[in-house]
Amino acid sequence: WFIFVTVGASFGIGLAMTNSGLSNMIAVFITNIGVAIGLKNAGVFGSIYFATGLISFIMTNNSAAALMFPIAYQTAMLSGTDPVLMTYCVIFGASACYMSPFGYQCNLLVYGPGGYKTKDYISFGTPLQLVLWIFSTLILSLTETLWYWVWIGSAAFFVVVALFSILDYCSYIKKICCGIKNHRQHYNDIA
Repeated sequence: WFIFVTVGASFGIGLAMTNSGLSNMIAVFITNIGVAIGLKNAGVFGSIYFATGLISFIMTNNSAAALMFPIAYQTAMLSGTDPVLMTYCVIFGASACYMSPFGYQCNLLVYGPGGYKTKDYISFGTPLQLVLWIFSTLILSLTETLWYWVWIGSAAFFVVVALFSILDYCSYIKKICCGIKNHRQHYNDIA
């Protein structure tokens, strides 16, 4: 029930932030930070990703996305970036919660039984979080044509890796089957 209440409350808080104008004020602040960095859209995407990542550090990823979406949408409108790409930025930032046991349900499930400490999540999750922050920001700030090519290239890479894995698995099974056949042959020769 805790998850349902948290996510439900975050939708209400997100709506209240929009109606009160708070999301617009935060969006102006984030847009100013993104522009001050001087990297055009990359600064804005990086700021939204960072803010969403900070929120998902202490809340679930669904709640972080629900809270940040109105702010990200307003930021996209103010900075002139594509709202769809800004939505992807929120999704990526909310889903990359590797630095906290509380950011995602799977992290919390293995936290107690695995004997992990919060410092374990921070020490192993921080480098991964930084790499994803940089690459997500760079990929999202590419022009639309290049952005889709990155997705196509990533999909092709995963297909190639999957094929190699399948072929390696098939050769492993073949070795096992040949081993059983050779073992039977050796047993028949002895008998």
